[in-house]
This record gives sequence, C-alpha cells and structure tokens, in this order.
Amino acid sequence: MKQKRKRATGALVASAGLVLATCDGERRYERPRSDDPPPVLLSAQYTPVYAVTDDQFSDVADLEFTPDDRLIVLERTSATVTIIDHDGRIARRWGGLGQGPGEFPYAPSDMAVSRDGSRIAIDHGSRRIDVLQLDDGVPLGYHRLGPLAVSDLAFDKQDQVLAKVMAMTPEAYVEPTPEKIIRSSDGTTLFSTDPLRPFASPQLYAPRLLMAETDRGVVIAQSDRYNIRLLDGETGKVGPSLINRDVPVRVPGPDYRDQMLAAVLGSDAQGNDEPLPLEFLDLVTVAEEFPVIASMFTGPPGGNTLWVQRHLGVDDELAPAVEAMERVGFRLYDLFNTDTGTYLGTVEAPANIRISVGNESWIAGVSKNELDVPTVHVFNVELQKR
Repeated sequence: MKQKRKRATGALVASAGLVLATCDGERRYERPRSDDPPPVLLSAQYTPVYAVTDDQFSDVADLEFTPDDRLIVLERTSATVTIIDHDGRIARRWGGLGQGPGEFPYAPSDMAVSRDGSRIAIDHGSRRIDVLQLDDGVPLGYHRLGPLAVSDLAFDKQDQVLAKVMAMTPEAYVEPTPEKIIRSSDGTTLFSTDPLRPFASPQLYAPRLLMAETDRGVVIAQSDRYNIRLLDGETGKVGPSLINRDVPVRVPGPDYRDQMLAAVLGSDAQGNDEPLPLEFLDLVTVAEEFPVIASMFTGPPGGNTLWVQRHLGVDDELAPAVEAMERVGFRLYDLFNTDTGTYLGTVEAPANIRISVGNESWIAGVSKNELDVPTVHVFNVELQKR
C-alpha cells in the first residue's frame, strides 16, 4: 500500500510540469519591507573542476563535501559510498546491499558527513540511522528510529546527528501529521511543524520543512515562508530570524487543479505511468500559494554563504515565468552571508544540473544524459556584480 501511494504522489508531482507549461500562476504582490534590499542578479562564472561518470552511478541519492574538499557520493541503486579526491579521481568505494559490516539492507537515501570529515551518517529505510567511519565504512553505531521516515540528515555544531522525519504509521495515512527534526541518538524532538495533510489527502506544493548545515549550526525554514532560523541541536531552541525577506508571492491560477488532473489522466492514457484511480485524484488539492524556497546549502564564496534555491512562489523582477522555470528547472539561488544574514545577490546556476552542495570555492551537482545516465559535476565559482 505504501509503495503504491508513493508512485501515485510521484505521478502527480511529475505531471505538474505538464500543467505549468499551459497554466501560469497568478501574481499576488506584497509590499516589501523598507529595509529589504532589492533583488540583484550577480554575474556567476562556473569553471569546471572535474566531471565523473561511473558505471556504479545510476541513481545518485546525495552529495556532500568534506573539509578537505573530497566529494562523497551516495548511490541509491548500488547502495555504495564513493569518495572522490579533489582532482576528480575515485579514491575509494565501499558499501553495497547486504547484511555485512558497512553494507546496507535497503537502498540508502540520505547522508550527512561530520564536521571534521571522519564520520558519515546514513539512512537506508530500515528505521535506523547508521554511523560509520567515512574512509572505510567501519560501523561505529546506529540510532533506532521506530516508525519514522527520514528525508534529511545533518550534523549540528555539537556533532550530534539531526534527522528530519515524519511518522509512517496507519494513523499518519488518514490524520494530519507534523514533520519533525529529532536528535537521532535519543529521539528527542527539537522542532515540529504544524500538522500537515494526511497521505490519503495529497496536496501539491504543501509546505515542507527544510534543513541545512552552516558554519553557525543547523538552520531551518518552511518552504512557504522566506524565514530562515538557527536551531540549537542541544536545547531545541529556535533562534531569531537569520534571514527574513518579504517577497512578492505567486499563487496557482483558478484552473490549475483541473488542468493538472487532466494532464495526469492524459499521461495515463499514453501509457507513461501506472493508471491512477479517479477516486484518488478527487482527493488531490493544491496549496493556496506556491512555495518560495526549494532547498538550501552552504557554498562559495568562503563556505559561509547560504545558497537558497527559489521555488515557483517568488515573483519579483528576477523571477522567470512559471512555465520557463518548469522547462529549465529552478536555477535561481539567493545568496546570504551566514554570519550576518546579509543578502549578497542572486545567481543563476548552470543549466541542466541539479546543484545540491558546496564548499568554500566549489559547488557540486548531478546531470543526466538522454539515456538517464548521471554525471557528477564540480565547478569553481566566481561572482561579480553586473
């Protein structure tokens, strides 16, 4: 039942691109605060450092940099951890599906690397988080989670593993359930959202909890609010806003849901997906507003810059039309200094590459060719004002 529900939801999300190509969002402008600087598009030069295509890469689940500029690649299908040196050479690989030391019983989906680069925490869908030595995969311990699904991991400043989770119980299928950030070592809840819609009543673009590591600690945000705050992993205390911007917000048009459902049914008719029951489609709703934040990570310049990926909701003068964003991806990132929260400007990421991680000078991401074969890319970044 759970697997079918995942496929159905995925079909709806994937079909949104078809709908957005024919149905632009409506604009709802809000007056920006007087102290918000206007958006500025920076000139970004991306110089390739290396690119790696490997026969073990078929479904890259996650990327992370270490303090010494090695890139860690978590591969879902082969269940492996690959360590790439700063020159693009594959230095080591370990893992695999199995029950032995350093192996995973199920395909891994998320990871985090400790701040000193010695340990790695990995979720592999078996209701526990494994902690292992990064260099060789020697197990150091594990944290049991119970009936919780993990969607992100991070190490806080105290080197505790934090996990973004949601309950996966029969009750969560029919009852509103919050997303939480927990300390995985003891299960303590550090932060909880308001209850979200149950799985049985899916909503496109429903607000989601976001989490990222910075030099000051872990920051959190909700996708529908441009409000980013520090989370103390020891006490669970949420600090004042590090970044808080008022942005013009784009909302779905009145016919958005109907056109989205028509696109889903059209995809089914063409045999591009498993047929979805009409009674399921009748339960689908669309959020009142598009999200404003898609993801966050720290990167250049200096490694103390938070890259905030814009979602469809941001509708200032830099924002492309909705159909353009769906066609080429969410390529605009707002950059902020993590020490002061100062807005540095907005950049456009390289085309056709899903960027997800950075360090002091580099960013890394994944592209796929026409055969769906992934390549891992690393770029040096230089920024200038236009």
